[in-house]
Amino acid sequence: FIIVLLAITAMASAQNAPPARGCGPWFEPTLLADRSDTLLGLPDGSFLVDARRLVPRPALPFVAREGASDPDAGAGRAARARVTGREAALYQHGAAAFHAGDDDTARLAFQALLALPLSERRARGAYAAFSLGRLGEARSFAEVRQLVGSGAADDDEGLAVASYGEEARLALHGGRDVEAIRLYATQASFDSSSGATSLLFVARAVIDDPKRLRRVLRDPVGQRLIATWAWTRSGESRTTANSERWEDAADADRRLRQVLQALLREHGELAGADALAAALYRTGRFDAAAAVVARAADSGLANWVRAKLALRAGDRLLADELLARAIERTPAAERWPGDLYGDSVGLAPRARLIGERAALALADDRGDDAMHLLWSVHRDYWTDVATVAERVLSTDALMRFVDALPATDAEAGAAPDPDDGMIWSGTSTDLRGLLARRLLREHRLAE
Repeated sequence: FIIVLLAITAMASAQNAPPARGCGPWFEPTLLADRSDTLLGLPDGSFLVDARRLVPRPALPFVAREGASDPDAGAGRAARARVTGREAALYQHGAAAFHAGDDDTARLAFQALLALPLSERRARGAYAAFSLGRLGEARSFAEVRQLVGSGAADDDEGLAVASYGEEARLALHGGRDVEAIRLYATQASFDSSSGATSLLFVARAVIDDPKRLRRVLRDPVGQRLIATWAWTRSGESRTTANSERWEDAADADRRLRQVLQALLREHGELAGADALAAALYRTGRFDAAAAVVARAADSGLANWVRAKLALRAGDRLLADELLARAIERTPAAERWPGDLYGDSVGLAPRARLIGERAALALADDRGDDAMHLLWSVHRDYWTDVATVAERVLSTDALMRFVDALPATDAEAGAAPDPDDGMIWSGTSTDLRGLLARRLLREHRLAE
């Protein structure tokens, strides 16, 4: 009877329980559980983030709209935009021929549209030029950008940005790797995920071909691309070029060693030296990392690597200074996705750097400094905040810290969605609750 009663009770409870999430589990990120690994290890970077800054973004009014550049629907677009006259007729005629596979007729119609006076082809001039590019006339992609830069319509397609990628594809098929890389890098600089992903596929192809790799490494942008791959994607597994076999760890390690050696053979001002130094550090080649990072610009990543090397040399004071410099040079809003498509929580590098400074403060018995540093990134490292609040600070020190917080919890309405993985982000209300429990355990009931 008792077993049956328990079963009925369990069934009733299950019916009233909230639905369970099938994915997970979500483990809260922590920096203090293994402080040695936190301070001496270097986390994975993000290729798709770094690929967007291989080259400076041109000062042009272009906007990326991924998946938009499809000339097949040209007639419909012209109708929606209320384009009339010769421009509309020529574009609709060309788009219909393009869609039907009649390339010659489409080409003639688009060329006739582009021959119209500028005032009569502002609505669909860029679209016609883009379509000509798709028909094999590579120079037309540059004309797309020229037209959009001078005010031609590009409002719902992002053709100007897409034209970089289309032109890059033609260059790649023509064996012009460096030209393709520069075009894809420019596309990516407009925050185009398509351009960044294309660069990843180009990098993979290049590193598997020693001749192509040598040619690409003669170019500064090519150097930065390959160094970025070495830092952020070197451990990836994939099928080999001519089989369905997944390569093993030995294959990946051998390929990485070859790429690093090719990069190290470059002389003078190596572009991407900070990324190469990070890759060398992550593979345990600390002397080589030190030599390369000495040639690197004063970037956030370079200072991060320098801080790691200082820690290995036992200089915690210098390491703290270098981490502070790295924080200054790391964008506050930057977040590295956890994988290629960014569907995991990922890592905020600036928050991680601040957390490493907190770990250093704890190593020097500066608990108050550690608490202030961690509280500034408590949305990312709430577990570490709670650890310091519970196990490092005295109750009175924690009370002083809490008393200095704003009287109202401005974050109360900004709690994250529990379904997005970030279920660990605490608020000042949570910290007050933690303090209250400590006071309760110490029988300080009135306080």
